[in-house]
Amino acid sequence: RGEVREVRDAGLMAAALFATYQDRTLYLMGAYHPDQGRSGAMPALMWDAMARAQREGSRLFDFEGSMIEGVAQFFRKFGAHPVPYLQIRKNQLPLLVRWMQELRT
Repeated sequence: RGEVREVRDAGLMAAALFATYQDRTLYLMGAYHPDQGRSGAMPALMWDAMARAQREGSRLFDFEGSMIEGVAQFFRKFGAHPVPYLQIRKNQLPLLVRWMQELRT
């Protein structure tokens, strides 16, 4: 189930997209109006979303992480902690292209 939540006053202040499945709620993306950067709208939206997720039975609120320090710091203020994800890539380029890539490095 997906849901867009928003904070409004005279206009849109902040909005975020969440997805819920099984006992997990994922924060997928969010944005705020440039004039509302220090209004507290985004933190209020996040707190409300976390409280609602808990009331509805979510046992985990997943921020999906970020490598952007400012975003990671924002998430940590809510108690988030980094969880490493491993990634495996297979180079399926033709042999000649792979060889040329190796020469460049």
